[in-house]
Amino acid sequence: MEIASHLKSKYKEAININVISMDSVPFERVLGKEVGEIFKQIGIKNGVNFIFGDAVVGVEAEDHKVKKLLTKNNQKVDVSNVILGIGVRPNSEYLNNNSHLLNNKDKSINVDSFLRTLDKDVFAAGDIANFP
Repeated sequence: MEIASHLKSKYKEAININVISMDSVPFERVLGKEVGEIFKQIGIKNGVNFIFGDAVVGVEAEDHKVKKLLTKNNQKVDVSNVILGIGVRPNSEYLNNNSHLLNNKDKSINVDSFLRTLDKDVFAAGDIANFP
């Protein structure tokens, strides 16, 4: 997402930027839908095209160059370059003995608006933190 914003701000109308995401808004799993919606609106305002609720499942190439991305929802997206962000998966195995801190969906740590966990003396930040 950061790369998409940077490239679009630098090259403006000279390039088209498509962001394909399985989520419904940018950074949904890390920052939540409300904050993600803000990033989505900023991206749209700056000319970024979003394809949400989808995933890349293949490519069409010609002369060893990617020409189209094929998505799970049967879209074909024309491309000249591809930047792949594989996302994040929190490394929280060390907390298995403290499973009450973990989000069952993705093993991130749920935090409040002050980055506090369920244990009010423990804070979490970064990719491992999940703010609902």
